[in-house]
Amino acid sequence: MEATLPREIISRKRQKFGVPVGQWFRDGLKNYLCDNILSPTALRRGYFDERAVCRLVAEHLSGKHDHGQRLWALLTLEIWHRQFIDSDVRPWLPSTLKRSAEFHPSSVA
Repeated sequence: MEATLPREIISRKRQKFGVPVGQWFRDGLKNYLCDNILSPTALRRGYFDERAVCRLVAEHLSGKHDHGQRLWALLTLEIWHRQFIDSDVRPWLPSTLKRSAEFHPSSVA
C-alpha cells in the first residue's frame, strides 16, 4: 500500500467511520423508527418517559436537533426487546448438531 497511497494517509491516526443514521431516520427509515419506538407496545413498557421520546423524535424529524444516535439506541433496544423478551427465543444450535432425545443444552460446553 505504501507505493499506492501518500505517506500522510498511511501514517495518520485511524478515523471513525460515521454511519448517517440521523439522515436515514429523516428519510427512508422514518416510518420504521416511528412504528417501533412510538408504538403503544414500546411506550407501554415504561422504560422511558413517553413525552421525552416523542420530543426526541419530533426535534429530530424537524431538523431542530440531530438525535440520530439516541434514536438508534432506543430503536435497537426495542428491537432487542421484541426479539428476546417478548418472543419465545430458542437457543442457537449449529445445523450439524442433530437434536435427539439424549441431547441436553447444558451438556454443550
